[in-house]
Amino acid sequence: MNKKQPVTLHSYHKTTHRYQKLKVCNHCRQYTMIPDEPCPHCGKERLISIEEKAAQQANRATAVHVLLLILIALAGVLFGQTFLQMSLAAAAGIAAVAVYVLIQQRVKHFYAMKELGKLIARDEERIVEGVFRNWEQAIELWKTEPVRTYEMLREISTLQRSEMIRIQQVALLNTFILRKDMEIELEPLMLRHFEPMLAELIGELAKVKRSAIKERAIKYVSKYEIEVLEMEQGEQILSHVVGAAVRMKPYVASNPNFIARYARYLPKDRFLRLYNMLSLSPSAEWGHLADEVFRIYKERYQWDADFQSGSKGL
Repeated sequence: MNKKQPVTLHSYHKTTHRYQKLKVCNHCRQYTMIPDEPCPHCGKERLISIEEKAAQQANRATAVHVLLLILIALAGVLFGQTFLQMSLAAAAGIAAVAVYVLIQQRVKHFYAMKELGKLIARDEERIVEGVFRNWEQAIELWKTEPVRTYEMLREISTLQRSEMIRIQQVALLNTFILRKDMEIELEPLMLRHFEPMLAELIGELAKVKRSAIKERAIKYVSKYEIEVLEMEQGEQILSHVVGAAVRMKPYVASNPNFIARYARYLPKDRFLRLYNMLSLSPSAEWGHLADEVFRIYKERYQWDADFQSGSKGL
């Protein structure tokens, strides 16, 4: 088994919409999702966001319309038979251009979004090719630059949400020494089937970064509890996840039986948190969990001073 390596992960820039991760090359019109790098297709450093490209097209369409209005006004001036007719044509042309430009400024965002929709529909095949090219490039770097591969896959997965890419990210994370300060989110990595590598990752994060463990991760290991127990360190994984779960009352309330089965493995500080949580909400429907917590309390901690403040609640 390969030893885990210490790494530094760059922070991940989140976007409101998934398409905002796309960059397009102004030279070859190919797409990429890898930021701060030249175009992987032609090597030119002329990448802009897809939103900028759509805005450019919207501005170009506006310029064409303005030019047409100017040409119509000039035609009116040229074909005017009197000075008054020519003056009126020029004035009407200037007014039309001014009104059009004013309206366009007010609806600029709407037209840019309209052009964005057209651009995505027109270049769908190019976008797919660009994302696949990014994925191939990431896999090529796996052995020599695993951190870079992970970061590239993280970008790609924003748009291409495939199980295979998620598993690849999980596999890479399991080769890194994880730390509390790392920016790692489990939610985008959750799978629809049991995968030992994902269970291992959840257990490791539950140990070093409890805040990364949320409802989906807890439900995942509880759903595949038997399969996790068959793993070499399955019991430790489940107990670490329970230790992370007791940080939030809703997690405990929605998984009381699962937590009850592993409450006895909790270290004192995590069990004290669980004990106080139940003590402060004695009317809640904790079911078997309350009985199990009380049993552990009586067996191990009934004379412990740290537990006395909440002892009346159970």
